[in-house]
Amino acid sequence: MPGYDLKINGEYARIESLQCSSCELILRDAIQNEEGQRFCKSCWEEAISSSSKAQRLGINPKEEIHPDIAVRREIDRLLVLCENYENGCDWTGKLKNHEHDHKAICEYKTMRCPLGCGKRIPLGKLRKHEQDECPFRKVHCPHCRSQMLAGDYNDHLLSCPNAPYACGHCHTEMPRSEMDSHTLLNNCRGQLCCSGWHPQILNHLEHDQVFMHFQMLGPAIKTMQTQLNVELKEIRKELKEITESTSIFKDEMINESFSLTQQVKQVEEHLKGKPSNQIILDLQERVKQLDDKVNKLESRASYRPLNQGFDDMSSSDSKMGGSIEHKLAEQERTSGMLKVHLSELELQLQASLASTYNGSFLWRIPDVKRRKRDAIEGKITSIYSPPFYTGRNGYKMCIYAYLNGDGIGYNTHLSIFFGLMKGEYDPLLKWPFDYEVSLIMVDQDHKRHIVQTFKPSPTSSSFQRPKSDMNIASGYPKFAELTILDNESYVKEDVMYVKAIVDTTRIFHP
Repeated sequence: MPGYDLKINGEYARIESLQCSSCELILRDAIQNEEGQRFCKSCWEEAISSSSKAQRLGINPKEEIHPDIAVRREIDRLLVLCENYENGCDWTGKLKNHEHDHKAICEYKTMRCPLGCGKRIPLGKLRKHEQDECPFRKVHCPHCRSQMLAGDYNDHLLSCPNAPYACGHCHTEMPRSEMDSHTLLNNCRGQLCCSGWHPQILNHLEHDQVFMHFQMLGPAIKTMQTQLNVELKEIRKELKEITESTSIFKDEMINESFSLTQQVKQVEEHLKGKPSNQIILDLQERVKQLDDKVNKLESRASYRPLNQGFDDMSSSDSKMGGSIEHKLAEQERTSGMLKVHLSELELQLQASLASTYNGSFLWRIPDVKRRKRDAIEGKITSIYSPPFYTGRNGYKMCIYAYLNGDGIGYNTHLSIFFGLMKGEYDPLLKWPFDYEVSLIMVDQDHKRHIVQTFKPSPTSSSFQRPKSDMNIASGYPKFAELTILDNESYVKEDVMYVKAIVDTTRIFHP
C-alpha cells in the first residue's frame, strides 16, 4: 500500500522530508536505506522486485534498510484533514487517530454500492441509497407482486398484465391483461374501424394505404342502399294499400248518400194523400231503418284501421330515418377518423426528410391543440417522430408522445418515450444499447428546458436488438403535467419542440 494521501492542516516546513521517494506521498511504515533515502515499506518492496524501477530510483536491491522510527513518530503526530474533507467532512486531528479511529467510521467515506450500480456513496447515505435510490435494489410490483430491479420498474409497468390501463378509445380503466378481450370481443364502444392498438393502426394505415379503407367502405354502403330500397318498397306498398282503402270508403259513402236522397224523395211521394196516423207509423218505420243504416255506416266508417295504417307508416318512416341518420353519422365519423390518420401519415412523410445522423434530433410538433383534442377523444392518442440515427450506419431511433398521457400518466401528464427501431446495420452494432439518453421539452422563451435523462438498463428488453419494427419504448409516463401544454413558453403559436440527445461518444459505427 503506498503512502498516506492526506492534506496537512496548515503549513508544515518539513513536509518534503516526510514524503516517499517513490510514490511522493506521506510515508507509510517509513524505512531508510544506506543513502538516506526514505521509502514506504511497500514502495521499497515493489521497487526491488523490478530491476527497471530500482534503476530509475537509483537504489541497490541488496543494500541494507532499517525502519525510521523517529520519522514514523513524527508522521503519527501530523495534524491532517480527513481524507473525505472534499465530500464535506470537517474532522481534523492527528494522522494516527485518523488511521486507527476516524477513518473506519467517517460518514463521508465513500464506498462502491454493494448492490452493483457502480456509484460511490458516502457511508452515511448508503442505507438510504440501498433502500430508496439504487436502480439495482429489488422491488415488488404492487399490481402483480413480481420482483425486479428498481431500474426496470418503469419498463415493467408498460407491460405488467395487472397494471391499470386506460383504453385509448373509450378511456375505460382495466388491468392490461383484459385489454385484448376488451377490444377483440367488441366490448369497446370507442374502438376504431380497424382493430388493434393505435401504433398498430398507424402502421396498418401506412402499409395498406388509405385508398384500401375507402374500398372497404364500398360493400357497407352498397348493403345500406339495398336495405333502404327494401324499406322504401315496403313503405310504398303500405301507402298504396291505405290509399286504395280510402278510395273504396269514399265511393261507398257517395253511394250511400245518393241512396238516402232517393229514399227521402220516395217517402215524400208515398206520404202524399195518406192519413196522419198512417204517416206517423210509416215515418217511425223509416226512421228505424235509417238509424240502422247510419249505425252500420258509422261502424264501417271507423277510422281506427286508417289511423293505425298511418301510424304504422309514420313509425316505419321514423325508424328508417333514424337508421339512415345513424348509419350516415357512422360513415361521417369513420371518414373523419381516416382523414385524421391520413393527416398524420402526410406529416410523417414530410418530416421524414428531417432525419438526423448524429444522435441528436429536434422534433417540431405543430397543431398541438388539435392533436391534444384528438388524444382526449381517443382518435389518435400517440404521435411519433421521424426516425433518427446515431450515425449513417448507426442505431435507428424515434420519439413518441402522448399529449393526453399514457398508463399512470393518462389524463394528468404529458408522456414522452424513446424507442429503438429495427435498423439496417443492427447486426454490426453493439447490443444491448447502453448509451445515455436525454429527453428535453424546449422552453422557447426563457430556455428553462425540462430535461429527463436515463441510463438504459442492460437487462431491459427495450434495449436489446429489435426483433420487430420497434422495441417496447422506455421513458417517462409522467414527463410533465398536462398544464405545460397551456404554457406559452413551451407551446408558441400552437407549436412545441421535443429534443432527444444520445451520448454517442462511446459508440463505434461500422
